[in-house]
Amino acid sequence: CYWCCCISTSCIQALDHMNTLIAVLGLFVFAACAQNSTLGGCDFTDVLPDSVYNVLLANITQASFSSDKAQIINNFVNSNNTYGLTSQQTVGILKQFPFSSDKSTVLKQLNKFILTLTVDGIVDIMKTTSFSSDKMDSLFILVNLTSAQDLKANSSKIIDQFSFSSDKAQAQKIIDGSSPRSCIFGDISLARFAFIIDVSGSMATTFTDSDGTVLSRLQYVQRDLLRIINGSLSSQQEFNIIRFSNGASAWQPGVVPVTYANIVSASVFAKNLVADGGTYMNSALKLAFSDPKVLGVYMLSDGEPSESSGSVYAYASSVGKPINTISFKAGAAAANFMQSIASVSHGTFRAIN
Repeated sequence: CYWCCCISTSCIQALDHMNTLIAVLGLFVFAACAQNSTLGGCDFTDVLPDSVYNVLLANITQASFSSDKAQIINNFVNSNNTYGLTSQQTVGILKQFPFSSDKSTVLKQLNKFILTLTVDGIVDIMKTTSFSSDKMDSLFILVNLTSAQDLKANSSKIIDQFSFSSDKAQAQKIIDGSSPRSCIFGDISLARFAFIIDVSGSMATTFTDSDGTVLSRLQYVQRDLLRIINGSLSSQQEFNIIRFSNGASAWQPGVVPVTYANIVSASVFAKNLVADGGTYMNSALKLAFSDPKVLGVYMLSDGEPSESSGSVYAYASSVGKPINTISFKAGAAAANFMQSIASVSHGTFRAIN
């Protein structure tokens, strides 16, 4: 069963209702069911609908014990959901778990579904604990779930949650050493993976960022990709970068360790990406998964595939590894297609306007 422990007859009925909602979500055109939420510089359109979230939260609230609540979260994580949680939704769930250890477990479970946690959300969660040590433990986990822009602008709100100067200094140290997540790519926690980046001609289209800067789509993605390469990957990970337009080419023959030399080389490759050509996705996916070490990919595109969408879907359904998709400033049809690829491969989906 999805997202629910069968604790009572009412819970079973709620479970049936939720399964129906999930099934309907899978059939709707993306534009008809998605909600918008501006978080940390990204305008997301892949938010878990309130109707589904409310059922999930009601089931958690009805559960008497933390273990039952945790099982509901576990079932949600293992369902075929590809939509993300807003900061407000994440805070609402975490408030159902009174102990820091339980909050930590839930955050680890929900990590890949959290779009971006705002600083205000972090503060709300910290306020649910009484002791400075618990607040510090929460901060250590939560700070990496927010965006760099939000953290830079509002970190003082976090510091103000501590009374003693020693605690304030420790909190500042945690903030300074944090690696805020990419609002485009989200959770990058696979041990061995490839970034797949669309460099078709439409990625040269320009727009004005929230700070007034005019950037092309590709420049915006490059900026975020460089932040990840230089600040968010761990020494335990291995990665590759693949670009695609009319064809596909890789930075390396296969995934390589996160070393200083590879970070420098990958940064040069990312900086030199140029937008031109079509959107042939299958060649990029097949190139990525030709490396047997790859456990999954993060594929970003702003359009529908130039080849048969059916052929891309068929390959995605056969690969047996997660294709985490990012629809970046794409139309409804393209976003819907990217969501279907994530769903059939048991990946996650992010859509950004």
